[in-house]
Amino acid sequence: MDILEIKDLETLAQKRVPKMFFDYVNSGSWTETTYNENISDFQKIKLRQRVAIDMSNRTLATKMVNQSVSMPVAIAPTGLTGMQRADGEILAAQAAEEFGIPFTLSTMSVCSIEAVAEKTKKEVIKAVEETKAAPITTSGDRFYSPLVRSMAKAEEIEMAKNQYNHAFNAHEEKLPPQTETNRIIKTGIYAYSRNPIYLCFVLFHFGMFLTFENIIYFICSIGLFFWLNNFVIYEEEKYLKDKFGDEFERYCNSVKRWIFF
Repeated sequence: MDILEIKDLETLAQKRVPKMFFDYVNSGSWTETTYNENISDFQKIKLRQRVAIDMSNRTLATKMVNQSVSMPVAIAPTGLTGMQRADGEILAAQAAEEFGIPFTLSTMSVCSIEAVAEKTKKEVIKAVEETKAAPITTSGDRFYSPLVRSMAKAEEIEMAKNQYNHAFNAHEEKLPPQTETNRIIKTGIYAYSRNPIYLCFVLFHFGMFLTFENIIYFICSIGLFFWLNNFVIYEEEKYLKDKFGDEFERYCNSVKRWIFF
C-alpha cells in the first residue's frame, strides 16, 4: 500500500504487528491525557503549500548537544521497539544515522546498547562505546561519559555530581547491615509452595495468555517455567541443602516446589 500519511502507517502496523504490541505503542498511560493532547496540539499546526519557491539556499541543519544534525529533531526513546520488528532499535538507529538526526535508546529496549553501537558508526554512539570498559563506582563520575561531558557545562556537571554523591551517601548510611540467611521460612504462603514468587511469574504469563489469547504469552510461560525449574531453583535449593541439611530435606518432603509437584 502507498504511505501518504501517518494514518496509513498506523493501518499497516495493525496488520503486521501482534495486537498487544500495537496497543502498547498506540496508547498512553492511565487516562491518556498527554497522548490525546499531543494529537490535538499537532492537529492545530497547518502546513501551507507553496509552489515555485527557491529552496536551494534553505536548510534545517543545525547542532544539537554539539553534534551536527540535518534538522532539529530526534527520535525519542520507545520501549519494546524490537517487538514491533526484529532488531527494531538497530534499524531505527541506522535510519536516524542515515538521515542525520539523533536516536535515543530506551531503557525498555529489546536490543542492547552494545548491539546498537556495533551496527552504527556515528560519533555519538562511539562516545557511549568508549565508556563501556569504565569501572562502575559509587561516585557520581560513573554518569559522566565523554558524550555527556560534551552535552553539559562543567559547572552543571559538578553540581549534579555533588547532588548525587550527597543523596547516595545519605541513603547508604540508612541501609541496614547485610546478614546471611539463618532460617527457613515455612509459614504463610511458604507452607504451600517453596517458590511462590516464581510461581506467580509463571501464572502471570499464563494468565496473560488466557486474557489476550496470544500464543507468545503461552510460550513465555512454558519457557519461564522450564528455565526457573531446571536452572534457577536448582542452584538455590542446592545452596539451601548445603546450608540447612536435614531441616531443608524435611521441608522439601512436606512442601511441594510448585504447590502440586
